[in-house]
Amino acid sequence: MDAVRFENENNINYMVIEEKGEQAALDFELKMLEKNKIQGLLPLYIRQINNRRLYYYEITAKQQMSKIFSFNKIKWQDLKMICEGIAMMVHTVNEYLLALENIILKPELIFMDLSKRQLYFTYYPGVNEDLAKHEKADEQLRQLFEYILEHYDHSTEKEELMTVYDMYQKIVQNEYNLEKLGEFVSEKPEKNNRPDGEDIQKPENEEKTGIKQDNEKNAGKVIDAIPCETVHEEKEVYDVKKINLQKGIKAIAGACILWGMLHLLLPDMMLLQVSSIAAIIFIAAGSAVFLVLERMPKTVLSKMEYSSYSQPFVMPDSTEDNIGKQEEEISLTQNAEAENMRSKQQEAKAYSGHTMLLSEYMASHQPAQYALKLVYQGNEQGLEGELPVSKFPCMIGSFGQHCDIRIEHAMVSRIHMCIYCQGADISVEDLNSTNGTYVNGSRLATGEKYSIQNGDELKIATLLYKVEIS
Repeated sequence: MDAVRFENENNINYMVIEEKGEQAALDFELKMLEKNKIQGLLPLYIRQINNRRLYYYEITAKQQMSKIFSFNKIKWQDLKMICEGIAMMVHTVNEYLLALENIILKPELIFMDLSKRQLYFTYYPGVNEDLAKHEKADEQLRQLFEYILEHYDHSTEKEELMTVYDMYQKIVQNEYNLEKLGEFVSEKPEKNNRPDGEDIQKPENEEKTGIKQDNEKNAGKVIDAIPCETVHEEKEVYDVKKINLQKGIKAIAGACILWGMLHLLLPDMMLLQVSSIAAIIFIAAGSAVFLVLERMPKTVLSKMEYSSYSQPFVMPDSTEDNIGKQEEEISLTQNAEAENMRSKQQEAKAYSGHTMLLSEYMASHQPAQYALKLVYQGNEQGLEGELPVSKFPCMIGSFGQHCDIRIEHAMVSRIHMCIYCQGADISVEDLNSTNGTYVNGSRLATGEKYSIQNGDELKIATLLYKVEIS
């Protein structure tokens, strides 16, 4: 976005937005924002330079939502954090008598503190054509949820996906309360195992079969007119009665063996006197029975248990019909097959949004021609001497959950930088790090991409690495 830039002063990162002439920021708003530390909003500092008003938002140790979910899928716990963050923000904005329409719900202007799992929103005083575009809060929320649906992890359980789509439909139809948005995700949906499927509501005035729905109109909806698919499952379980019977017979056989051995070893102490041959017969019979029971196949002691449950039909996204079908198959395949499906989905999404030149497509899908590694040039203990880059894009930082390469060092930010490869070009980007990313001694601005070559010096905070490309 052209109206936004990033600056670093004394290792404090700021997002800077310049006030436009058509704005009409109220003094009340400015004083309220500048004098108070409002929970859920980015701290704001206002500066006057050459009769221009500049808004400095402190973003140190925070990451743009758009950057985080460019490399990671949104999961249920992330959606819960987003909804609860919006609900908390709305409450505090109303408490401080600020205008909710001045909150910008664009993913690139929403920041996340990964350690605290907390969201911070941008409050932009007045009205700006480039940023707010006079969009109301409900319209911005709808666009935000469209972004969430696009980046959500569709390989999760169907019940969870149905809940997310249902949330989106309620937002589109204004059937929600912003302050109670967190209630939508208070509990994670559980898989429906009811065999009769009575919890799936069906309209009484619609036919059960033979109804065709328009794909684009019903994308992502649960189609009630199409009958639920009944899924039958069977599994082999142990029969408790047979197992108890086996244990009882084993106990009798063991008693016969013990009685026969005692009669042979201590005949004078036995009350019931029998011949030695009879004692041996008891021992042989008991041993034979015990051996037969011990080697008995497990199938003899098991039984088949049958169960069934209903699955509703979900219409796939009209722009990604093939992907939707693949996502349904993922829930029924093993982990190895699911991983292969997700890679195909990512490739499809890369070109489903808009038309690109063939040369751009070939460059973006060309496999890496070079092996890249970062060789540490310092002498601090506990750091790896070489950091091989095995995938692109490759995120580097101290937070292992979201980073491909983890550097455990106090000076390295949780998400510090990212390495990209497009064709023959390898570049690095600083991701709002506190202590900076340097290429050959020059510090990169936040969000700035810079091409690197073999032999370049890459400095991650205070750690110096040499780039080796072969």
